[in-house]
Amino acid sequence: MTYVQPKVPSLYTALSVGGANATSPIVYGSHTNTHVFKHNDVIELILNNGDDGRHPFHLHGHNFQVVHRSDENGGIYIPDDLAASEFPSVPMRRDTVFVEGNGNFVIRFRADNPGVWLFHCHIEWHMDQGLVATFVEAPEALQSLKVPDSHFEACRAAGRPTAGNAAGNTKDVFDLKGENKPPGRLPEGFTAKGYVALFFSTVSALLGMAVITWYGLIDPNVKDVSAEHQPLINNEDDE
Repeated sequence: MTYVQPKVPSLYTALSVGGANATSPIVYGSHTNTHVFKHNDVIELILNNGDDGRHPFHLHGHNFQVVHRSDENGGIYIPDDLAASEFPSVPMRRDTVFVEGNGNFVIRFRADNPGVWLFHCHIEWHMDQGLVATFVEAPEALQSLKVPDSHFEACRAAGRPTAGNAAGNTKDVFDLKGENKPPGRLPEGFTAKGYVALFFSTVSALLGMAVITWYGLIDPNVKDVSAEHQPLINNEDDE
């Protein structure tokens, strides 16, 4: 699912909806890929890469353990295919790890840092395209957090709401009407506009090739008749 930035920053949603509402992924939006963790839960995250490119994934707020990482073209992760002896006895700790093309990795971390943390590809334009997930960690423990006024001032200057769910609704926080949404899916095949554009593009291409062919067939020895009728320019002063 493609990540789409909510109207209200997820941290402010966690602080403003309050109580048990903050533990529901619904209030953070339909397109934020939100996962809510309880305080001190041990999280095991499996990432399967479905394309042939390498992606450096970064997690904010934690140094995770890299439990397993496949080679390129390793396919999806299947726990039963790996013996316990294949896991490292002392996993390396990182905040960023590559997943190989058509491969997978498994990481673990303890949810001991209450906050709202992004997990995303560290290639900037991949992140901009929505390769992001939101981890809301111990939202009930966040309620006592005091946000500096300067943060709210920055949001006001940018016209960003700072209360309510992902859509900015404060009365019914489970009502996501008006939330930001991703672009619609591209239509399958050609639309009517596509056929029209294809027709005129083809006609233009054929006309262009015809003109080039005609020009190439002109005898280069033929004089330009129009040049014979050009007036002579006398640069000398009249006497």
